[in-house]
Amino acid sequence: MAAEPAVTLTAPSAFLLPNLADDGLELAAPDEGRLETEHYDTPDLRLARWGCSLFHRAGEGWTLQLPSPRGGPARRLMFAGPEHRPPAEALSVVRAYVRRAQVRPVARLSTRRRRLPLRNGAGDQVGTIVDDDVSVLQGRRVTDRFRELEVEIPDGGTALLGPLVSRLEEAGATPTDGAPPHHRAFGPAA
Repeated sequence: MAAEPAVTLTAPSAFLLPNLADDGLELAAPDEGRLETEHYDTPDLRLARWGCSLFHRAGEGWTLQLPSPRGGPARRLMFAGPEHRPPAEALSVVRAYVRRAQVRPVARLSTRRRRLPLRNGAGDQVGTIVDDDVSVLQGRRVTDRFRELEVEIPDGGTALLGPLVSRLEEAGATPTDGAPPHHRAFGPAA
């Protein structure tokens, strides 16, 4: 299965998506939702340093993301289990990364997600812009906020990706450093 081409950008909180009519594109009505995610790692962030992430997302269960050995898309493994305790199966997979260190909660993110279908002049969906407004929480207190845009273009539409990203950058978005969103919650320790 081929990976879907995607580019992630950072955007200021007041960022407005540009009008794409001049490019023969339009954004359809968004599908909106909220994601509550708790990330787990060792106190010294061994999983993050290896490019792994272990998290629980409300309503979805546990996800373990592992780096691809050949630079391709990350592998995602899903697990069932109680909300506040990583499943033993997931912990056995990450044992090589964490050794004897204990895995514990390290970041809690609350994300308002808007998925905006991108349509061409004929009304066909040619991609999606995912607009995430992320709050980093410590208890009930928000300690950081940031916004990310992900442009997803299905296979065969890669010619659209460059010009679309350029338009978003002209409107004020900037390329990310490639680190996953939860790494921002770790601050300099990551």
